[in-house]
Amino acid sequence: MSAPANSMSHSDVPNPLAARWHRLVPALAAAATLASPPAAGTALYSRQTGQVCAACHTAPPELTPFGRRFMLGGFTMTGGNRGVPLSGYVETAFTHTSKNDPAPAKHLGPNDNARVQRVKGISGGAITDNVGAFAEVVYRPVAGRLQLGNVDLRWSDSATLGRHDLLYGMTVNNNPGFQDPWNSTLARMWPFARTVAGPMPRATPLLDGPLAQRAFGASLYGFLDDAWYAELGGYGGIGRSAQETLGLDADNARRIDGVALYGRLAREARLPGGSLTVGASTLFADLNRPGGLGGGTDGVRNIGVDLLWQWALGPHETTLRAAVNHERWSTGSGIVQGFASQAYNHLDSLKVSASYLYAKNTSATVGYFRRTGSTDALFFGTANGRPDTAGLQFDAFVINPFFAPPKWHPGMRTRVGVTLTHYTAFDGARDDDGAHGRKASDNDTVFLYVLWAF
Repeated sequence: MSAPANSMSHSDVPNPLAARWHRLVPALAAAATLASPPAAGTALYSRQTGQVCAACHTAPPELTPFGRRFMLGGFTMTGGNRGVPLSGYVETAFTHTSKNDPAPAKHLGPNDNARVQRVKGISGGAITDNVGAFAEVVYRPVAGRLQLGNVDLRWSDSATLGRHDLLYGMTVNNNPGFQDPWNSTLARMWPFARTVAGPMPRATPLLDGPLAQRAFGASLYGFLDDAWYAELGGYGGIGRSAQETLGLDADNARRIDGVALYGRLAREARLPGGSLTVGASTLFADLNRPGGLGGGTDGVRNIGVDLLWQWALGPHETTLRAAVNHERWSTGSGIVQGFASQAYNHLDSLKVSASYLYAKNTSATVGYFRRTGSTDALFFGTANGRPDTAGLQFDAFVINPFFAPPKWHPGMRTRVGVTLTHYTAFDGARDDDGAHGRKASDNDTVFLYVLWAF
């Protein structure tokens, strides 16, 4: 289990709905322009559509209702001068931990790590009138790895069913949950910038990153009357040799055996000044052992409920996100192989955060996170057998604090930010982890980052 990789993306809508969007796009663009200079999203989509990035984003990569429709429409909306369908970003960071890490990752020091964390190349956009894509290649200097990142290839269309409008399509992607356009699901939720040098809890829900780029699947989706969303699909695992070819470390990762079923339901309602979305996601899967070991599989049922509320008035925008997730593992075969001590285990997760954004370029967010579960030292790998981790996070950033985007590249931006993480529990411990005598708060982290996107 590992921490997730989040990424930037966008979305749209086609034919019978086109007249509506042709009226809506100029209004959204004008409102965003009056609110502030372009804050920027993925620059290639801004060039393709001719829209400022603020039309699709609140604080990138978080999407507005319009941005979600651009994504669901297959990234196919045009209207600008597309140019070369490439963009990317470079992320540099400094990470300080309250107490030195007794076992830092390879190529990292025990504390005060200043590193280039990620270099991303992003491509995609409209391929045909109904087919579009998002794809990224990521270089991770700390690990010295060049790897394929998130990929989302879409086909979409629309239809009129009596008095109802239906936007429907298919997505082929390599990260269960990443294809969801609401930033309240685990795979797409805040925080969007994360350190690679701070201590990381051992237990993470499957839809929060462990399957990212290690699965490949397809699903069908429909969005009725801009309100009701449904998606159903399946994922298969990517083999060990293929993972290594794609730049992934396959030694400590679990892999889907057979087909994992993924489902999603959501209801988006328009409210005065914004929108409210309530949704639910599920994943049913059988997973092989880490390192490709045999001996059977473990079954897992992952069920989550999420909420997203967005509101805006002039230059002021607020966002509230909440996600509750329950994961139940059947680990009978793990007992035989020495990977578990009991036949069933569970992991429960809660994430809540609230953000304020001013003029599309200055943001502050506060969040709370908690993971709890059963007691099994072999399964979770912690000293006391519990996965419990909890704490508070605060993030603040400014976009383009040094200079405005050049006229020849309005999507260029610089983001300077800081994320503070305080742990009240870490890997099942509060005052003593049972291994190194560390308190949970010894893992508190200050993460300073600069992101340059182009």
